[in-house]
Amino acid sequence: MACHKLCSTLPPKPQLTANYTTALSRYSTKVHAVQQLSQQPRDQTIIEGGTALFKCSILDKVGAQTWLKDGSPLNFNEQMSLEDSRFSIVSPTPNVDFHLEITDVTLADSGSFQCTVTKSGTDPPLLSSFASLTVTRKL
Repeated sequence: MACHKLCSTLPPKPQLTANYTTALSRYSTKVHAVQQLSQQPRDQTIIEGGTALFKCSILDKVGAQTWLKDGSPLNFNEQMSLEDSRFSIVSPTPNVDFHLEITDVTLADSGSFQCTVTKSGTDPPLLSSFASLTVTRKL
C-alpha cells in the first residue's frame, strides 16, 4: 500500500522511551467521587433555653446544602435564610460539615429537621433522615 499526502501530515508514531513517558506525565486524570452523607442528624429533646445541634456532614459535596424545618428551607450553604440569629450553620470542617445550631430554643422550635444537598452534574441529590426536635418547658 502506497502512502501519499496523508502520511506526511500524520505525526510520527510515539516510541516507548523516557521522553514518551515524560510526555504522558503532563496529563492527569481527575477522579470524581460521588457526594454522600457521612453524618446524619439525630432526634433531640432539649429544655427551653438550651441549645440544639443537628449534625450533617457531606463527603465530596458539589451541590448546595440546605436545612429544612418542617419542609421549609432555613439556609443555602452557610447563609441562613432566617433573620433569627439563634439559628446558625457550624462548620468545624469547611465544605464538609453543615451542622445546624439553634441557641436559646423555644417551644416554637419543635419540629422535624432534614439536611439536603442538591443534585449537581451526575451526582444525585441527598436527603438525610428526618430528625425531630422536641423542646420541653423549663420547670
